[in-house]
Amino acid sequence: MPNLNDLTITYGAKHKGMEYESSLFGMKMADAEVFSECLWTTQSLVRLSMPNNLLDYDLVKILSRGLMLNKTISILDLSHNKIGNSASSKIALYLYQSKILTHLYLGDNLIHEKGARCIGDALKVNRSLWVLDMHLNRIDDKGGMRFIQALSERGGNKVLFDLNLRANSLESNFADALSKLLMDTSLKWIDVSCNMIKKWDAESLLASLWQNKNVIHFDIWNNDIQDKEVEDLIHETVMNNYLEYWKIP
Repeated sequence: MPNLNDLTITYGAKHKGMEYESSLFGMKMADAEVFSECLWTTQSLVRLSMPNNLLDYDLVKILSRGLMLNKTISILDLSHNKIGNSASSKIALYLYQSKILTHLYLGDNLIHEKGARCIGDALKVNRSLWVLDMHLNRIDDKGGMRFIQALSERGGNKVLFDLNLRANSLESNFADALSKLLMDTSLKWIDVSCNMIKKWDAESLLASLWQNKNVIHFDIWNNDIQDKEVEDLIHETVMNNYLEYWKIP
C-alpha cells in the first residue's frame, strides 16, 4: 500500500467472551520487529495510531529504531499502553532528533515523574512538536513542576502550543511553575483539569493569565479549588482571549 497515509492498529481478538486469554492481546516482539522495519521504509505514512497494544519498554525500544529512521510520520498516538518511565526515555530520544513530529499522544501510559522529566528535557531541544497529550498518567506534583520548568529552560520552548496534563496528580508546586511559565510561553491551549490544584494556586494562575492574552483555552475544572468564582474568572479571561484572537466581536 504505497499511498497509505493514516494507520490505526491494535493487536488483539474480538468477541472472545469466556474464552479470553491474555496471550491473544497486545503486540508481540516479532510483530514489533516487522513493524519497525515498515516504519523505516514507508514513504507515505503521516499519522500512526497504536492504542491498546500493551506497549512496554522492550516493544517501544524496537519500534523506536524504525521511528528514528522514519521521515514521514508527523502524528503519533501511543495512548492506552504501558510505556511507563523506562520506555519514556526512548520516546524522549526520538523527540531529541525528530524534526517532523508535530503531534504526540501519550495518554494513559503509567508515566510517573521520571518519565515526565525525560520528555520535558527533550522538549528543551525539540523544535517540531506542537501538541503533547499526557493525560491520565501518574505524574506527581514534583514531576509536573520539573516538566514545566524544562519548557522555560534554554530560552524556552516556543513551538509547543497545546498541552494536556488532565487527570494526573498535580498540585501547588506544579501550579507555581506553570504560573511563571504563563508569563512568557507559546502555549495557547492548556488542560490541567482533574488534578489537585488549590484555590490559591488558581488565583496565581489567573493573575498570570491576565497578563498573557495568547492563551485561548485553559481548562481547570474538577480540581480542589472549591471557589466557583475563581474558576469562572479563569474561564471568562481565556474566553475573552479566544474572541480577541479570532477577531470575533
